[in-house]
Amino acid sequence: MNRNVIAMLVLSALAGLSLWAVELRADAQSIFGRGTGGVPETLENAEARQLVIAVVSPDRDERTALAHAMASMLAEERLVAAVNLGPEMPARGTIDFLWHHRFRLAPPAPEDLSVEGMVAQLHSARTALASVTGVGFGDYLLRDPTGSFARLIDGLATANTSLQSHDGVWQAQDGSAALLFVSFTTEPFDASAVIALADSIRQVGAVDGVETILLGPRVAAAEINAAMTRSSLWVSLAALGLLILWFSWALRSLRALATVMLTIALSLAAATLVVQAVFGWVHVIALGFGGALMGLAVDYPLHLMSHGRQMRREAGRLVMLGAATTAIAFLAAVSSGLQAFVQVGVFVASGLGTAAAASRWLVGGVAETPRVIRCERLLWRFPAKPMIEIAMAVAGLATVYFFSGPSPQLFALPSGLTSDIAAMRQMVSLPSGQYHLRVQGATAEEVLALQAEIAPDLDAAVATGLLGRYSMLGTFLPPASQQLTELPEAEVFAERAAAALSASGMAVQFLDTLLDAYGEAVAAPVVTPEMLQDHADLAPFAERVRFAGGHWRETVRLWEIQDPERLAAAIERPGVEFIDVSSEIADRLGSLQRHVLLGLGIGAAVAIAVLALAGDGTRRALAIGRSIAASLGLTVVILILVGGPLSVFEILALTLVVGIGIDYGIFIGFARDAETQKAAARSVGLCAISTMMAFGVMAQAPFQVLSEIGTAVSLGIGATLVISFGRTRDPGETR
Repeated sequence: MNRNVIAMLVLSALAGLSLWAVELRADAQSIFGRGTGGVPETLENAEARQLVIAVVSPDRDERTALAHAMASMLAEERLVAAVNLGPEMPARGTIDFLWHHRFRLAPPAPEDLSVEGMVAQLHSARTALASVTGVGFGDYLLRDPTGSFARLIDGLATANTSLQSHDGVWQAQDGSAALLFVSFTTEPFDASAVIALADSIRQVGAVDGVETILLGPRVAAAEINAAMTRSSLWVSLAALGLLILWFSWALRSLRALATVMLTIALSLAAATLVVQAVFGWVHVIALGFGGALMGLAVDYPLHLMSHGRQMRREAGRLVMLGAATTAIAFLAAVSSGLQAFVQVGVFVASGLGTAAAASRWLVGGVAETPRVIRCERLLWRFPAKPMIEIAMAVAGLATVYFFSGPSPQLFALPSGLTSDIAAMRQMVSLPSGQYHLRVQGATAEEVLALQAEIAPDLDAAVATGLLGRYSMLGTFLPPASQQLTELPEAEVFAERAAAALSASGMAVQFLDTLLDAYGEAVAAPVVTPEMLQDHADLAPFAERVRFAGGHWRETVRLWEIQDPERLAAAIERPGVEFIDVSSEIADRLGSLQRHVLLGLGIGAAVAIAVLALAGDGTRRALAIGRSIAASLGLTVVILILVGGPLSVFEILALTLVVGIGIDYGIFIGFARDAETQKAAARSVGLCAISTMMAFGVMAQAPFQVLSEIGTAVSLGIGATLVISFGRTRDPGETR
């Protein structure tokens, strides 16, 4: 074995070891971009840090005990900020804050300040003193005969749930499970750490007859990330194993087999490490294209080995030309500006460049491949080829124009996650996943003012059954203008309070205490969202209003919507938008598809232009371009007629078809004589079989992303092979 091979083996081993440092992610933000409706801007906001745990068991005492055990375990976890196990009193600091600012947060209405209103509240307060609530709040309730403090406490208790409890643990509304509500810390999302935490939770609940369900954005993202990573690795390993078996039979040479495998290993390692170095992480979609790269990378050593020594110099030139033009076609994905697709372009371009260079270096000492399949027999006469190719291309364009449209979804959720969501909806009332309100303004105060404006309409919708309930910061924090309501002078309040005390049978001496408390509340400053951030019980309310896209905005969650159109009409006004997430995502997907299609067309055109400049002339380059257009047209017609509208990933996969078509077209179309054409047919046929194996395995992947790519490219390769092997005349034959 010469020094080049030894050097490549060492480099391959080092590259393989360095891959352990690669960080894989599978976030939708990298595909949609930031700020897309229905897609979290990040996994770091307050809503994305929530987790609901359901301990499902018919035995209420058993599931309650397990919930207590989980809460104890979670209290020691560094990723967990808080666990809401059941009804609990706010922290003392929160109680004091609410007490001092009660007239700002829950201004008393005129009836609350009447003698009759105060009497009713004093009776309620005396009754509450004998309850658990009364013990916790002491004499706060008695010192506020207006009821403002009581309303704040009740509102805080029911802000997130109206569930019943057993032994201090929330119980599902259908009586099937014990529930825990968990908040993650503000630490950056770490998929592996979240998976480890989820496994620990499930381990506590690993009891016969008990099922533990976890539902939350971070856990879902981590588990989807892990599943997609496993699927990508399974596809790559399965394809690699199949290719090894195939090459062992087809090449019948250990050295030739080692050359091909080294080329694959180096190209994959280089592509992954380049993406890791540039972006700091690798998206699983880019890794999924590792299978694609495997199918393309094997082409270059196969092309060189299938040509005799006397033809290898020219074959080497064509390999480099093919790698360059294919990389250019893929770099069109970079223009999308979306990290997942940018990574795909960088991944394939760097991998193909490595594969081409490694092939020329390694194949020099390898003898011509013995007795590969005689694919030259598959060459066939293609009468009127130019006209038929143009017709195929036009048919593809017409099918896309008339029958295509936005794909219904980007990712198909795993069936397990879908069933968990359905089960959780029976246990606890979850906000609508399809509809919400977006309230935005130039300032946070303007957002609160708009929310105060729409609150009566939303309350009316709840009263008429049009809406189950809603949740927004404005129901807890009025705008500053409404916090400064006119209150009676101290003398007027003292007169009414004295009458209320007398009517309630309470000592008139308590009046001084009521007057002191009243004066402090009247003098309290206006409350801002920033003031809520200092209290753990209140911070989640403040975090709902965020600055994004040049505006302050809050997503108002809605429950049990009966008539979306009527509800949208009821609250319609400037600054308030009723969002149909499915429609918005469909629009975004349509825009993304058009962008990727445009990039595909531009990339293919530039690749053909480069081929014309670097090849043997415009005529052959245009003939190759026409054949590629025909292959794309035929593939698109089949995909749309069989599977419906093209998905983003199927469109991106067509870039592979363009790259493969260029590769095949260069060798078949640039053949100058019958001998060269036979060698080209052998190499192209061997490459096509190898690549179809890799993508055929990918088509069987359980994840939609990989299966769509595998299916689209497999069809595209078949169409490309048939059209590329069709010829109007033999090489050297004159017109």
